[in-house]
Amino acid sequence: MSRRPLPDRTETSSVFHLWMVKKVKEGWGIPHYLPSVIDDHRPAQMSITQEGTIYFVSNKERKIFYSQLEDCSYKSAVKLDNKINDLPLVGHPAIAQDGSYIVMDLVYRKEGQLISDFLISFKNPDGSWRNPQSMKKVLQITSQVYAAPLYPLTANIYSLRSIYQRPINRIFCVWVCTRIIDALKPDNLE
Repeated sequence: MSRRPLPDRTETSSVFHLWMVKKVKEGWGIPHYLPSVIDDHRPAQMSITQEGTIYFVSNKERKIFYSQLEDCSYKSAVKLDNKINDLPLVGHPAIAQDGSYIVMDLVYRKEGQLISDFLISFKNPDGSWRNPQSMKKVLQITSQVYAAPLYPLTANIYSLRSIYQRPINRIFCVWVCTRIIDALKPDNLE
């Protein structure tokens, strides 16, 4: 995501667009603009699977969508089902590399109180999503949390970066072994 000038333009873009940078032997290559049908959503908070499917929050609707990569271009974005998108202010989707589960955060105010949580939803064999379940207890997180990017560090360890607001803004990392995620997985998805 970048607001860099689009090809053949010199001015900074007023909105974010998708760009791709390839990892090369010496570091990183040159950014290439990815014209995409998802630009209309003003996407943010993106996460991508091994196959290239992008999960993102639409800044137009504040809902989670995905767009599949087929024949080197992204298809029209599809909104995730209501089990996920009916939650208030769901965001920061972090899709598993294989697309089998998604971690997201939930932050809203209720009667002046900040409510937040990390949620996980598993994909059913038919492609639908299960009801999201809280991860706060299993991760032993007691503070207000949001932002759930999930970064694969090894085959079995992920870094779950979080930001909390009290007593002051801080960033902390939670190292999540996939055994925790496996323990939350419903038995009939084995």
